[in-house]
Amino acid sequence: MNMRGYTIPMTASATVVPNNNYRIKLAIGDYNDNLFDSAVFLEAGSFNVGLADLYYYAGLDTTTEDMTVETGYAACSGTVREINTGLDPNYYNFVWYQDGAIITSETGPSIMVSEPGQYCVEASNVSGASCIQSDCILVEFLEGPEVNPTPGNYVVCDDGTGTYTYNFLDHLSEIIGTPNYMDYYFSTYFYLSQQDAIDDIQIPATYTTNVSPLTVYVKVEDFNFSCPSYTSFVAEVQNCAVITPTQPSDLYLCDLDGDGVESFDLTQQDATVLGSYTPASDYTITYHTTQAGADDGTIDLATPFNAYLNTSNPQTIYVRLEENATGDYGTTTFELNVLGVPSIVITDPSAVCSPNTVDITDPSVTAGSSNTGTFDYWEDAAATIAVSDPTAIDVSGTYYISTTVGSCSDIQPVEVTINPTPSLVITDPASVCSPTTIDITDPAVTAGSTLGGTLSYWEDAAGTIAVSDPTAIDVSGTYYIMSSLGSCSDIQPVVVTINATPSLVITDPASVCSPNTVDITDPAVTSGSTNLGTFSYWEDAAATVAVSDPTAIDISGTYYIMNAQGSCSDIQPVEVTINPTPSLVITDPASVCSPTTIDITDPAVTAGSTLGGTLSYWEDAAGTIAVSDPTAIDVSGTYYIMSSLGSCSDIQPVVVTINATPSLVITDPASVCSPNTVDITDPAVTSGSTNLGLSVIGKMQQQR
Repeated sequence: MNMRGYTIPMTASATVVPNNNYRIKLAIGDYNDNLFDSAVFLEAGSFNVGLADLYYYAGLDTTTEDMTVETGYAACSGTVREINTGLDPNYYNFVWYQDGAIITSETGPSIMVSEPGQYCVEASNVSGASCIQSDCILVEFLEGPEVNPTPGNYVVCDDGTGTYTYNFLDHLSEIIGTPNYMDYYFSTYFYLSQQDAIDDIQIPATYTTNVSPLTVYVKVEDFNFSCPSYTSFVAEVQNCAVITPTQPSDLYLCDLDGDGVESFDLTQQDATVLGSYTPASDYTITYHTTQAGADDGTIDLATPFNAYLNTSNPQTIYVRLEENATGDYGTTTFELNVLGVPSIVITDPSAVCSPNTVDITDPSVTAGSSNTGTFDYWEDAAATIAVSDPTAIDVSGTYYISTTVGSCSDIQPVEVTINPTPSLVITDPASVCSPTTIDITDPAVTAGSTLGGTLSYWEDAAGTIAVSDPTAIDVSGTYYIMSSLGSCSDIQPVVVTINATPSLVITDPASVCSPNTVDITDPAVTSGSTNLGTFSYWEDAAATVAVSDPTAIDISGTYYIMNAQGSCSDIQPVEVTINPTPSLVITDPASVCSPTTIDITDPAVTAGSTLGGTLSYWEDAAGTIAVSDPTAIDVSGTYYIMSSLGSCSDIQPVVVTINATPSLVITDPASVCSPNTVDITDPAVTSGSTNLGLSVIGKMQQQR
């Protein structure tokens, strides 16, 4: 519904008188149009003539929240708080409830509360109308520290001066108990009246006065509590006797019939009470059930001193020691205790494995026992030989536990079982080289072990993963052997070492021709080998004769290469082939005159050569251009003869010398007339000749 998009809250009020009828007239007018509607909405509950809404003061302000610890408004115990309705009692009647029960004494608009609970009010109109308003509030109070609500009287001795000095701190054990605990957490304050305690008007803890008896009020604060606690006691002065009896020990008897009553001989305390007072005949000792009876000497025991039947358990007995001549006396106390007969219930401790020990002082051993005191531990049933250390027994057997309470005791046997534990002694097996395996079940591995339990073999120290085959382990590592004997076992590590064995792969080196040598240390020879360590080279398979120089072997044969890795090795043969190389010896052929030729295949040319290879003839030292006809060489020069034997050869030069032959062309000199002469050295005579050398002129005679 959109009334032009806005709504204006308005408040109307008027003074009314209860139980009278009133009418409200509302006039609504449209705003500047006749198309859109206007409306008035009445807020639910807005016709309010007053509601019962309980509140109380929290400091200077009021609050309607519950008066609880959770809200932070809980008051200290003993505090009185007012809860108010805020309604006019002239118009309302009030009925108050505490935890659902009507509080008949409360009929006003407020109530004072000092107890926890849920407080509710019903407010109805005095006119009798049926409209009833109600509200509730939960009230909690904070407790203070625990104190004794009725501490005993605090008594000091009269010193005859007429004034008395009380030290109230001496009475703290009666007020709050455990003074040491108090020292850390408590503060204690003393007052002469309850109102003084509320107003915090203190008196000192050491207080001098002439008043006796004096009622003292105490406020105790604890740092752990938000609120204090209060109590009171009476301080008084008594005429303390000069007689000081010795306080005897408490008496104990066993309750044999279970009724809590036994016959005590109180007179057995006489000697202790008398102490150093002598002679005994000058003093009278009497026993009483109250301090007052001891002070005035009234005998109030119902049965004789030497056969007194206790009336409560425990019961305090008051003793009076009086000097016969003067009437001076002193008092002391002790307790009578009727104890249940001790009953020890024994649960034998679980068996353990040596070297573990058993603690028979463990509470579980005597769980279920009743009426017990301190336990003692013995090796014999007569309780004459004490166990030296009952917390760590290391020998199986029957031991005894006893307890004594007063004159009552019980002793019971306890069985201690300490099973022997096997003791493994492990000798790690010798390391091997793969692929050899190790057998850890070999008796030598556990030689020296004791108690001979059943052996099992494991991969882990917890003994959860079994070794699949302990007789043939092929992986190095730490394994575990367990020896089990009954429920006891010992597990010890065993170290298995399987060294990797080198694996040699040999590629024989290529053959060579002498005088070349072979290097068997060349990595190519062992390429592809694995797990390599150190190489060594041998002439025999047993590796007893080392190769003198494995980098330059000059004799064909089988050699051996070894590779060692720790204690592991592999040895393999290697074949060395050194082929013999022919050795040519060349004798150059005699020179000839052209046109004569030279035959370099003539055996005389290679006479003295060795190994007799196949000969071939070449124009170059590389042996690439063959001589066309080595039997008829007609050109001087250096040629080459090769001797080949298998893949080996020798090539050597051979010098061929073919001298040129002169060719004379003669032109006879012209004739002369004598006595002229003819000069036949004249170059014209030999002009046209070739390959000329030294000319020799002679006369050829013609024979006729």
